[in-house]
Formats: sequence, structure tokens, C-alpha cells
Amino acid sequence: MDFFIALAPILVLITSIAGFRKSVVFSAGLALSTIVFIALLWGNPLTTVASAGLRGIFVATEIIVIVFSALLIVEIIKRQHLFEPLREMILSISNDYRVHTILVGFALVYFIEGVAGFGTPAIVAVPILMALGFKPLHAVVLSLIGDTIPVSFGAVGLPVTYGVGSVVEVLAEDGAEITNAVIHQVAALNVIASVLLALLLVGTSVYIKKGNKQEFLAYVPFAVLSGLIVSGIAYVTALVVGPELPSILGGLLGVFIIAYIAKRRWLLPKRVIALEATESPVESTERPPKSEHVLIRALYPYVLLIMLLLLTRLPYLPLGEALRSISIESSGLLGAGVAYVFQPFYSASTILLITAVITLAIARKHIGKPTRLLGTVVQKVTRPYLALLLVLMFVQIFIYSVDIDSGLSMPAIIAQSISQLTGSLWPFFAPFIGALGSFLAGSATVSNLVFAGLQYDVAVSLSMPPSTLLSIQTIGASAGNMIALHNIVAALTIAGISEAQTYKILKINMYPVLLLVTAVGLIGLLITR
Repeated sequence: MDFFIALAPILVLITSIAGFRKSVVFSAGLALSTIVFIALLWGNPLTTVASAGLRGIFVATEIIVIVFSALLIVEIIKRQHLFEPLREMILSISNDYRVHTILVGFALVYFIEGVAGFGTPAIVAVPILMALGFKPLHAVVLSLIGDTIPVSFGAVGLPVTYGVGSVVEVLAEDGAEITNAVIHQVAALNVIASVLLALLLVGTSVYIKKGNKQEFLAYVPFAVLSGLIVSGIAYVTALVVGPELPSILGGLLGVFIIAYIAKRRWLLPKRVIALEATESPVESTERPPKSEHVLIRALYPYVLLIMLLLLTRLPYLPLGEALRSISIESSGLLGAGVAYVFQPFYSASTILLITAVITLAIARKHIGKPTRLLGTVVQKVTRPYLALLLVLMFVQIFIYSVDIDSGLSMPAIIAQSISQLTGSLWPFFAPFIGALGSFLAGSATVSNLVFAGLQYDVAVSLSMPPSTLLSIQTIGASAGNMIALHNIVAALTIAGISEAQTYKILKINMYPVLLLVTAVGLIGLLITR
């Protein structure tokens, strides 16, 4: 009975969005009401429910600052008519939309995820794909699909080092060894998953462009090679250096290598199907200004963002540690034991805001009144902020709500019930639990924090290697990132689309996420036999 009660708020949320096609604001509000009622019914103190909701408000505010800053940068570039030279630069490498999908939606996203996380990769990739001619909704779909497998080592390795390591090293005496084994196994699984991801991206791009099977098959060799290049570099980096740099180096070197291969058309079909002309809100009918510095003006906000992220994220530089030492912490919001930590100078939201402010200061002579621009951006993010507030309040209350009788949280009740039902088949279902965590929390790190303990306990009870279940949990959590509601809302906002279209994203992305997670589950079942 507890299983169905714990599952009820999720079913309410999914049914409202996907079944009745209601907006995220309405659906999340309904789910939030449901979860509050259940939490109080289970005997959770009102202060716990309120403090979990307050934590959700804080997290939503961090994310909306990221969205606001990214959208401000896009508007500044757009008003200077600078997306055209950026588009021309990429078209000089290839005018093939499948190549653009791999180059931007796969390799570039891989790199940005390595240094930032927090939904930043999709936010950066969406306007670039739109400038290349993808429809806004399609740019969102591809960016979200791409922002999956690199998440396992994204944000300088946090999903593994913190999400898994901080849990396992408390539960097991050999926790450090288990964490190290997880790093190696995730790196190996990422090779297979990244190749599959590249194929899924090309297949999805052909599908949304209404191409045929032959158009997809012709690009299979290029997609496979691209997946192997990026994940191969990431694999070697994980083994030699550690978990902080695989996605960073794999994505960064991958961008240049794949661009080189594409320019020379290695493994690409001789006949190129021209990129369809597509109207996009970031494209302009006006001619771009003629200047040899135009391309620099178009690129410098993103280059500045990447530089700031690298300077603050690379573990071998002292700046990140110094910035992390400055934090605003509460071990118990409203005195209820719900912790929240904000590192104001290290947070991705701060880095993006600094980038946006610098971009605005440099471009102020070319964009008209800054106050009018800021007003436009604020207006665009107001409703998404409401959606994020409701979603993340729901998520945090869901995570922190406990059945007083069993002492288990709602996510733990769901996962434990499924593990008891599946028995030795659990390795197949383990990545689905990881994906569920990311769908709700919008974070592979949080998914690992919530479920790593359960995965470890199930592994011990079934006499399976804990590192194996923890590894496929991590890959599953990464795959679930493409259907995380707050990531979808953020990407839709950048694309200028109403969050009411969330159901369309879920409808399209449900297929690749199921394919990825099923493949990982089958691999998990195979290697635990």
C-alpha cells in the first residue's frame, strides 16, 4: 500500500502533463498539493514539509538566474544580429544538419556538461542549433538528448565522487575502493552508451526533419566514430587522471576532432542533403554588420563563460577551492533538518550572471536601452520561474517526506518495493530507478545521493558487486536527465516556447531515454550473471 501511495504524486504529475496535456504550472501545482497531503497524512511535521518546500524555492531561484543570464546573452547577440556569422562559421565546416547535431548537440554539450552541469549545456546549445536552422522545439529536443551520458562525469565528476562516493564511503569499509571501481566501470559503460547516444541523436534529427531510413543509415559510421572519439578520450582520462575531467576533455577534444573529420567528409556520404531553411527566433532578416571582429563579438560571451567555468572548476587550480570556501549554509531550514548550501561565488548561476553582465556592459552601445532589454528578459522568465518553483517544491518535499512507520522516504519506498519484486532481475531495473530520480530531481547527483544506499544494500543482499549496480544506477541517472522537468522548462524558455509544450518534449524524448536505459539494464543483467 505504501508503494502506491508514494507513487501517487508522480502519477498525478505525469498523467496531468502527458495524459491531459496540462501546463507544467497546473500539473506541478496539482502534484504539489497531492504530495503535501500525503506527507502530512504520514505524520511528517509541518515544519519538515515547509522547509523542504523552501529548499525547492532556493534551488529554483538558482536555476532561474541561470536561465535569465543565458537568455540575456542570447538577446544581446540577437539584437546585434551576430548569430549569422556564428552560423556561417559552423556551415564552413559542414552544411549537413546531422553533422551539426553531432558537433553541437553531442560533442559541445559533452564539454559544457563537464564544466558546468545544472542544465547549462542545453541552454547553450539551443540557440546555436536554432541559428543553424533547427526549429526551436527540435533544438530543445536534441540538446536535452545530448545532455545525458556526459552527465555521469559532468560538473567535474560530482555525480560519481559526491553522488556515489559520499554515500558508499559511509556504508562500507572499502567504500573508497568501491567508488574507484564505479569510476572505471562508468567510464567503460560510457563508451557503449555514448555510441548509442550519437546514433540516437542522428536518428532523432533525421526523424524530426522527416528523413528516411537510408538517410539515417548513411550517417551511422560517422555517428559511431564520433561516439568512440569522445567517449574513448573520456575513458582514458577517467583511468589516468580521475573523474573530474573525462567529460571536459572528451567533449573539448571531440569538438575539434569531429569538426576536422566532418570538414574532410570522412565516413560521410558523398551526397549531402541541404539543410532546410527554418524560421528561428534567433535568426535575423537584417544583414549582419560587416566587420572582421563580428565573429569574435558573437563568440566571446560563450568563450568567456567557458573560461570562467574552467578557472573555477578544474581541480588542479586553486581558485575553485577558494571560492567554494565561501558559502551560505543551513543545516536545518526552519529548524527541521533540511539542509541547504549555497556557494555564491562558485555557483553556476553566479558564473553565468557575471558573464551576462560583462556581455551587457560591452554591448551596451549596440543594443538600445539596457533597461528595456532587461525588462523583456524578466517578462520572458516570469512564468517559467513559477513553473520551476512548483516543480522543485514538489521534488524536495517528495525527497524529504518519510513514512513514519517504516522510516523510509518516498523514493526509497518505491525503489525498495521494485527491488523486492524483481529479485535477481534487479540489475535490469536499477538504471530505471536512476532515471526516475533524475526525472524528478533534474540531477544525476541527487538521484545517486537518494538511491546509492539502496543500490548498495540490494547488491549486498543479492551477492552482487556493489560497484556494478552503482555504475548502472549512474548511467541510468544520466539518461534520465533528458526528461527532467526543470531542464525542459529552462530549455523551452531559451527557445522562446511556452512551458505548456512540455508534453511534446516528453513524448519525443521518452523513446531515446527508454532505449538508453533498457540497453544499460540489459548490460547490467549480463555482467551480473
